[in-house]
Amino acid sequence: MMHTSGISTGSQAPVPVPPGLTELHTGIDTMTLAPTLTTLDSLKAGQAATVIHLAPASHAGVGDGIDVSRRLMELGFVPGERIRMLKRGLPGGPLAVKVGQSTFALRRFEAALVSIQPE
Repeated sequence: MMHTSGISTGSQAPVPVPPGLTELHTGIDTMTLAPTLTTLDSLKAGQAATVIHLAPASHAGVGDGIDVSRRLMELGFVPGERIRMLKRGLPGGPLAVKVGQSTFALRRFEAALVSIQPE
């Protein structure tokens, strides 16, 4: 479903913007659209999203960040996969995330490695 957001491209009428995209103005009469991306650790309970990217990063005492990203991919957090945040624990606590038919508890720093596009 398309909606108009009042984007003006010069003297033309507003341009419809597909859902899930935000408007960015890069010049006087130029417009580009970019997907609304965030990380899994900021997803609200009950909300669904699609995995876009996994970032390699390390965390103190956990080892090499590539291993963390590889583990997440082995669990099913791969680009294009639909996921759902089931529960958010206490602040700083684990997150319960559903991937396919499986549910996983992730530490917040692990969830922060997963770039997503919320639905």
